[in-house]
Amino acid sequence: MAQVDPGATYRTLTTSHFRVTYQDGLEALARHAAGRAEITFAILSRTLTSPPGLPIDIVIADDRDVSNGITTPLPSNRIWIYARPPVETPSLAFNHDWVDLVITHELAHAFHLDAHGPLGRVLRTVFGRVPFTWPVFPALGTPLWSIEGLAVQVESALTGFGRIHGTWHDAVVRTAVLAGAPDPIDRVSGSTPIWPGNERVYIYGSLFLDWITRTYGDSVPSMLVNETADAWLPPALFFDRIPRATTGQTFTRLYDAWLDSLRTEYTALADSLRRDGLTRAAVLTADGYRAAHPRFSPDGRRIAYAAADGRTVAQTRIIDAHTGRQLAATRRNSLASLAWLPDGSIITSQLEWQDAARLYSDLYRIDERGREQRLTRGERLQHPDVSRDGRRIVAVANEGGSTSIVLLDYAAGRILARRTIVPPASHVQWALPRFSPDGSRIAVSRSSGGVYQVVLLDTDGNVLREITGDAALDMGATFSPDGRWLLFSSDRSGIANLLAADLHRPDAPILQVTSVLGAAYEPDVAPDGSAIVYSEYHADGFHVVRIPFEPDTWRVAPASAIEPGRPAVSAQDARQRWNDSKDGSRATMFDAIAVAADTAVLGEDTYSPWPTLRPYYWLPLAWSQEDVGTFVGASSYGTDVVGKNAWSAALSVATSSGRTAGEVAWSYAGFRNPVLTAGVTRDWDRIGFVRLPQDTSLIRPVVEREDALLARLSFVRQRARRAVSATIGGELVRRSRTIEDGLGATLVDRSDDLAGIVASAGLATSRAQPFSISLEDGVSLSLTGRRRWDRSPDVRDASYTEITTHNALYRSLDLPGFSRHVLGVRASGLHRSGNGATPSSIGGASGILLAAPIDLGVGPGTLLLPVRGFARGVRAGTSAWTASAEYRFPIAAVGRGVRLLPVFVDRVSGSVFADAGDAWCSDDIAGRYLRCMRTSPGSPLLSGGAELSLDLGFFGYGSLRTRLGAAVPVQGPGDGVAFYLRFGHAF
Repeated sequence: MAQVDPGATYRTLTTSHFRVTYQDGLEALARHAAGRAEITFAILSRTLTSPPGLPIDIVIADDRDVSNGITTPLPSNRIWIYARPPVETPSLAFNHDWVDLVITHELAHAFHLDAHGPLGRVLRTVFGRVPFTWPVFPALGTPLWSIEGLAVQVESALTGFGRIHGTWHDAVVRTAVLAGAPDPIDRVSGSTPIWPGNERVYIYGSLFLDWITRTYGDSVPSMLVNETADAWLPPALFFDRIPRATTGQTFTRLYDAWLDSLRTEYTALADSLRRDGLTRAAVLTADGYRAAHPRFSPDGRRIAYAAADGRTVAQTRIIDAHTGRQLAATRRNSLASLAWLPDGSIITSQLEWQDAARLYSDLYRIDERGREQRLTRGERLQHPDVSRDGRRIVAVANEGGSTSIVLLDYAAGRILARRTIVPPASHVQWALPRFSPDGSRIAVSRSSGGVYQVVLLDTDGNVLREITGDAALDMGATFSPDGRWLLFSSDRSGIANLLAADLHRPDAPILQVTSVLGAAYEPDVAPDGSAIVYSEYHADGFHVVRIPFEPDTWRVAPASAIEPGRPAVSAQDARQRWNDSKDGSRATMFDAIAVAADTAVLGEDTYSPWPTLRPYYWLPLAWSQEDVGTFVGASSYGTDVVGKNAWSAALSVATSSGRTAGEVAWSYAGFRNPVLTAGVTRDWDRIGFVRLPQDTSLIRPVVEREDALLARLSFVRQRARRAVSATIGGELVRRSRTIEDGLGATLVDRSDDLAGIVASAGLATSRAQPFSISLEDGVSLSLTGRRRWDRSPDVRDASYTEITTHNALYRSLDLPGFSRHVLGVRASGLHRSGNGATPSSIGGASGILLAAPIDLGVGPGTLLLPVRGFARGVRAGTSAWTASAEYRFPIAAVGRGVRLLPVFVDRVSGSVFADAGDAWCSDDIAGRYLRCMRTSPGSPLLSGGAELSLDLGFFGYGSLRTRLGAAVPVQGPGDGVAFYLRFGHAF
């Protein structure tokens, strides 16, 4: 899937160090990004490390209603930025300018990941930007907490805002430490869905590196980058030693010292808060993980909220407002705010794919029976709230990197009209609007230039009152039923708590409603004014909690203690400092920044793929094929930065015979749908042996060369809950056969000249959750047909027809364990007919790499026709089928490694299975192949067994399923228990 929409129209700005490519409508944003990028480049070049390879490509897109940035050094330095600002996200909302924050963060990655030492410089000079870790790209493969932690540290230092200066990271670590369960460094160095999941490396990494920097000096970030780059031993294996030269300590010892300091700090804070009195809330949920946007029903008896527990699909859950007992649950695509309609149905927003590249948020209605109705399409609306009479919806609209506020007229499941009441502005962003009880006012969060505040609007979008006005994150406001009180979340004290403003007394001080050790967000007040429900952060994630609505117990809130950090010098400051300097040096950082800002954009043109499509590296190839030869050659790959074009090429030459082998392939995705792929290949294989007619005692191998020309169109219909695909293509294939050292002998059937068509279709509805041990609750279906005609006038007609299918069904079971149990069923089949049909083997275990300890051969990839317990080739045929049934169950969520070694055990699971399969050939084909033992179906192979699976992480990146299995043949030519080791899922 492309990082951005390859079918969009793009233009490119050129600066001294960057190519900034942007989609239509984003020119102002792109020019702003170009200026910020040049300023950040000037600072990092003088404070962090040597600049990366140039130019750096930045792509700015507005095709997804998510906030993110992505950086890779391969094949060249490339950054993708999604323009939508993270206004409602506590972790990212603490910024004065989203573009500045994300540019700074991603450029820190570019500097870090591209840095290399002398040995890497030599290898890059010879081979180019080879996709490999040490010594070519030494930082690749080091713990992700060091990579993301450094970038968060740089974003916070250079912008003065960012996640270190915010309160969310501190809240996560604080609650874990006070619960006696902070993550050890080996867990932070791996990848596990155990809370806080993927955010762990950002949170722990940034705060840990910030502590080291404050303790040992500002040179720590530069030390981390340069010591990693210059390492003469692979840093992924010896990363613990990196800080010794600067601190005299290993990372492991430093991490322990940091946790000790946090225990002291947080214990003192907790003691102080307990003395003043902590809020005692009734916890209504048991799962933790994500529980967001709780809302009372109109009658006050139920609470709806958006939930994700890591085990099941994201849901809109409805619970009893007093006991927390779950009453209903409806699946949803993403977590977002929601609101009740008077009839008991719910309005919410969800992310949905428009196609394979564009992901937009739209409004949906969920009725009391859980049925879903889509209300808008492609309108990019989120954060909906409904007026008390149910006739109007207020929502936030996304477009062009900005947000606006819209009012929608609603009746009987239909949107009747849309009106923008606050138009988009580049410097102002909006989130989480909420109607007043009488519908005359709207409370909403507004972010502008680092000031994040709650404001009151009328229904024409005019500002009636600014409730707050500081750098603290004041968000998620809601009214009391009588309209007097406005409750919202604020981290002004350093901890996110609920505050309240008395709207009847404009001069009254803001009051603090809660005092928590974790964090409190997203309040809602019961319709009768008796209770408040909100999302409270605990050590295992978020819970929905309930407290009484008692204004008499609230105390005056403290003044805001949230202060941005000291930002890096701005362009204006740099110019002033340069003008004021007396040394006259033109090499100061201040002058470099000023020049960077003044000369940011050097040119502009329509987007061209060629600068980023060129080859950036080559890899040597060496391989041997028995009786064919030993080949040496090279390969390369390229793709343009927006994903319109991609190509790959490989060429090898046999050292003795001069035979050539290789491929050239190209794909074009600029149509969005379909994707066009074309390619040519040449391959060699030994296909058998013959006796020479001159001397029948001489046996010689037969070698076949296959040349193929392929072209295909691939269609994909991508949705959040399903994907449908189809492919149609044509192919020309020529096979030429010769006898090696044949002493002049030739084959009667020397060649095939084939023309063919191929078509396939697929459907996928299954899914996996963070803790899943398998795909769950859906199907994966595929069917492929091929027809080839032999156009050669040779002896044997090699035409054939082929149909293959692979299908799987998964059903989850809500049984005890860290994940759901799963029943899986798989069925695969193959049928070939025609004179050119060849048999295929059944048997073996699906997977990659090794099979051990009895079967020590190199294992295949994912097999179409596996039957565990039997060797591959035990039966073969032009018609074949295999099937499996598995029961998969969780054993342990480990989430641990060994200090900073790059091996990590994530999850352990098991399965028991039964396999079956059979293969046979038609009468005319069976006579040509010894492997065809039967000409009709017979007694199928049957086996049963069990597997122990470990999800192992390597170098902190994802996990690889490792399966140790034992299979027992029940029916068929087996040799007792067969043990095997495979990597990857069985199906």
